[in-house]
Amino acid sequence: QWELISQKLSRLEKDKILETRTDEKFRLEYQIAQIKTEREHIEQQLISLEAQWSSGMKSDADDAVDRNEDQPPITQPLILSFVPNPFGDKGRITNPDQFFDREELLRQIFEELNKGVNISLVGESAVGKSSLLSMVCEKGTDKKPLEVFENLKGLRFVYFNLEWIENEDEFYDALCDELELEACRGYKLTRALKGKRYVLCLDEIEKMAWDSFTVKVRSHLRGLADGPATPLKLVIVSRSPLAHLFPDSPELDSPLAGICRQIDVIPFAPAVAREFLRQRLAGTGVTFT
Repeated sequence: QWELISQKLSRLEKDKILETRTDEKFRLEYQIAQIKTEREHIEQQLISLEAQWSSGMKSDADDAVDRNEDQPPITQPLILSFVPNPFGDKGRITNPDQFFDREELLRQIFEELNKGVNISLVGESAVGKSSLLSMVCEKGTDKKPLEVFENLKGLRFVYFNLEWIENEDEFYDALCDELELEACRGYKLTRALKGKRYVLCLDEIEKMAWDSFTVKVRSHLRGLADGPATPLKLVIVSRSPLAHLFPDSPELDSPLAGICRQIDVIPFAPAVAREFLRQRLAGTGVTFT
């Protein structure tokens, strides 16, 4: 089992090196992290087995000496029961089967997008904002949920993470790559987007507060997303409200917060958290009080 998992891990790591798409790299990273965790569990089992086997052999050898026997008796194989950790998710959840609750919040997001509204999702760290953003993209590519949202038909949902973006040049290069456009910026980008429609889901927007980004980028995003006939609709996640994160001077330029409706992402209520624990523990034989 350890050999098979190691081989799979090696293949995924090679795929990650060759992969160029950001969203696919994140998916591979998630799989690699899960498999590494699984392999670590197996390694711990092997260590435990070896220790118990050595202890058992030593005890049998001592008994054999006491009985003046040359060989210790054959010991029974040791069988360990192992329950995989049902809470081993790390980082952004991309698998819909692992995503829990938030149905009402997702419905609210899609209703606002259907009205042509840009959205700012604000919540504390590790509350599930990035996972929620992934599910917006996931459901946005599923035609069945969009049947009730007439204005979203034909829109392409794109997840765009700024975590690896260091400056404005990289931002425009990566954005064009995600939108499958030739690298461009400014008016050329506006022209290239003519007749196209996207829902751009922006993660780690805090990067734009760095000195390597100017207000021009946010101004351009606003121009591409402000209005009913613009090519972009934005879903932005952040730990702080956009007005606090980017305190742009309204005398010079309209702030990005001015075109986004803020929706707060709050932690699970106690009853929801208990149901989450119950579902994850189902079939493990483990219960929490």
